[in-house]
Amino acid sequence: MIILTRFYYLILIIVLFACQREIVFETNTAQGTLKSQLNGDCLPAAVSGMYKKDTALTINNYIEIQAHFVNAGSYTIYSDTLNGYYFRSEGITADTGLQTIRLAGSGTPVATGVNNFSIRFENSICRVSVAVAGGTNNTSAIFTLGLSGNNCTGILPGGSFIAGLSMNNQNTIKADVNVTTVGNYNITTTTANGVSFAASGIFSTPGNQQVTLYATGTPQNAGSFNYTINSGSSQCQFSLTYTPNTTAAVYTTNSTGGLCAPITINGIYKAGVPLNATNTINVQVNVTTPGTYSITTAPAVNGIVFNGSGNFTTTGNNTVTLFGNGTPILAGTNIFTIAGATGCNFPLKHKATEQVLASLPVNLTVFLKRIILMQGARLSFPSPFLGQAMELMGKATDTTAENLYIALNKSQAGTLVTNGNYGWGTSFNTLQFYYYDTTAAFWYGISTINMEYLTISSITATRVTGTFSGKVYIDGGWGSQFKVITEGQFDLPIQ
Repeated sequence: MIILTRFYYLILIIVLFACQREIVFETNTAQGTLKSQLNGDCLPAAVSGMYKKDTALTINNYIEIQAHFVNAGSYTIYSDTLNGYYFRSEGITADTGLQTIRLAGSGTPVATGVNNFSIRFENSICRVSVAVAGGTNNTSAIFTLGLSGNNCTGILPGGSFIAGLSMNNQNTIKADVNVTTVGNYNITTTTANGVSFAASGIFSTPGNQQVTLYATGTPQNAGSFNYTINSGSSQCQFSLTYTPNTTAAVYTTNSTGGLCAPITINGIYKAGVPLNATNTINVQVNVTTPGTYSITTAPAVNGIVFNGSGNFTTTGNNTVTLFGNGTPILAGTNIFTIAGATGCNFPLKHKATEQVLASLPVNLTVFLKRIILMQGARLSFPSPFLGQAMELMGKATDTTAENLYIALNKSQAGTLVTNGNYGWGTSFNTLQFYYYDTTAAFWYGISTINMEYLTISSITATRVTGTFSGKVYIDGGWGSQFKVITEGQFDLPIQ
C-alpha cells in the first residue's frame, strides 16, 4: 500500500514539475450538517429580535442555529427569502464538531403572520418559524381562548400530520378566540413530539373568531399528543394525532467501486465478545423520495448483523446509523453487504484476544528523517475519488531497520489537509500507521478499526506541526499483539 501511495505521489510530483505551474493554496470548503448525527433531527435554533410589518431588520434580528462541522473551512449558511426578508451567515471555521452560528437578518417584513424559513447548509435543510406582528398598531389585543372545560374549542387541523415528515406551511391548527380589544397578538403552544405551533398578527375586529397557528418541527412518532395553547393568562389544551408514515423512501447507497463510501465504523470488535450500543456503522445514502426505510446487512456474517430503520424527512445525502447485534465467532476480516439493489460492501476486522507488548513513545522531530506532504491545488490524488493525502515517513537511524510511516488520506474528492483532528471517530478521512521494528517485522493500525489519532495544530506551505497516538498490531495488523504509540509529536519542514 505504501509503495502504491509513493508511486502516485512520484507521478504527481513529475507532472507538477513538468508543467511548471504555480501551486495555489486555496481555502478549504467546510462540510457539515444542521442535523443531529445521532437521530437525524434538526439541531436547535433560536430566533432573536422583534419582527414588525414595515419595520426594517436591525442587528438585533438574527437566528442562532447549531451546525455540526465535519471538516473546517469556509461556509455559507442561509435561508430563503420570505415576506421581504431573509437570514444569512458566511465565514471561516478552523474547528470541527458542534458550533453555534448566528445568521444575520436583512430586509423588511411586508405583512404580518408566521413565516416558515428553510435554513440550508450543504445538503441539510431545517425549518425555523418567525412571527411578524403589526408595525403601526402598538396596542396589544385583549382576548380569551375558546374553552370547554380545559379544552380548546373550534380546533380544526390543516394539512397532513405524518410521523417523520417535516411540517410546512400547510400544517396548521385553527382555534376559537373571543376578542374584546383589537390590536397585536402573539400565541404559542407547548412542544410535543418535536412539533410546536405559533401565530402572530393583528385582531382588527372584536368578537368571536378563529385564529390560525402554524406548525414547525418534525414529528418523531405516530400517535396522539397533547398541546397547550398559551396567551397571557388564557390557556387551553387540544390533542393532535400523527399517522404512521407508510410511504417507502426511495434512495441509493453511496459507494465507490462497490465499497460503501463514506463509512464510519464505531466500537471495538473482538471474537467471543458480544456487541453493545457502541458497535454501530454510519453509512451515507442519497434520498430522492422521503419516507420509511429499513437497512440491514442480513444474513449475519461471523455471528453478527447490522440493522437500522426510521424515516427520511429530506432529500439528498442522509447519514444512517446501523446498530450491531450478535457475538463475533472468529477473529479475522469479514465482508458485510448492505442488502438491496443499490447496496454496497464494507470490510470489518474482528480481533483476537489482545496482548500489549510495549509502549512506543515517538518524537518525529528526532525519529523522522524526512517528510513528504502533497499540498497544492485540488488535484486528483492518490485517485480521482479521494482528496488530499499527507504522509509522514522516516526511520529511527540510518543503520536500523526501524521505520515509522503515518498516512492521512482525505476520502472526499477535492478536499485539502487542514488544521484539525483526524482518525478514530472522525468522518471523511482515513489514518494509517505503519511501523517496522528493529527486526523489520511489520506492525499496522488503521483508524476505521483502531484508536488512531492525529492532530494538525499548524500547517503552512513550508511546515507542519502536531501530535499523534494509536496502536499498531503485529503481522501487518492481523496479530493479537500490539504496541501502543504514545506522546507522538512533530514539528517538521515540508519538502
